[in-house]
Amino acid sequence: MATAPETHSDPAPAAIDTRLIEARQRAFQSIDPAAAFAHFRPQAEAVSRVGLAVFNADAAVVHGNVKAAVSVLGPRLHEAARHLVDPPYVTVLELPSLALALVHAANRVPGKKLSEGEIAEALSELAPWRALALRYLEVASDPKLDLLPAERVRAVRSGTGPLDLAGDAVVLSDLFAEYGESLEGKHPFQPHHLSRMAELGATLLQSIKPARSPATPSERQPAAVLRDQFAALLVARYEALRLCASAVLGPTQAAAAIPALRASAGHAAVAATADTPTG
Repeated sequence: MATAPETHSDPAPAAIDTRLIEARQRAFQSIDPAAAFAHFRPQAEAVSRVGLAVFNADAAVVHGNVKAAVSVLGPRLHEAARHLVDPPYVTVLELPSLALALVHAANRVPGKKLSEGEIAEALSELAPWRALALRYLEVASDPKLDLLPAERVRAVRSGTGPLDLAGDAVVLSDLFAEYGESLEGKHPFQPHHLSRMAELGATLLQSIKPARSPATPSERQPAAVLRDQFAALLVARYEALRLCASAVLGPTQAAAAIPALRASAGHAAVAATADTPTG
């Protein structure tokens, strides 16, 4: 007598914590650096400045390591519910976007002071972008459209001079990020346009700061402090991923499979493949 083929149910779907499904819906995930920066900025600014370490690593490398770690843990993230009472799903899922926000924050910190010729060149590049962005936001803030507060845009228009132009570039870029949701799909500016405008503005602010109020060698610029706060926030939240990885993979395998945040590209590649079975 023919018998029905034996079937085996896959326990994985039943094992998936419903909290993970909800976390995927709640987690902020974006590939837009400016949008990620705007989203996480209030959380970064809440990080204490007391004893705040200076971030001196390559933010792009850190971002790559975070993505590698999430790619290792991601397919097995649901297993964390078997080992942890309250798995930090949202924190883990948001890590790539938080790391991308750190990249944007690092790009806003001027790397060096410009020469007089470089200042003139940067101002020449920046001026038309500042004008275009400002004109667009003036239209977008018109009460008939009301996509962002008109008074915020008027404050940008009010100043004059090279120093004001540099500051405007940073503020305008931040406005696009802050009101990204209402402006999304309604403007022609690409993320790299806005990032470049912010980068030029930050560098010019550092380079043309009035000589009568120089920064002391130990003083960190506001953009650098914010970068360091983003880095501290990421370091703290990366520990949540390590906790999940240790619970799911075991401490030894997790240590091999999850790259350190500042690991070189070669070490990160080795770690990312450590979880892959051989043979």
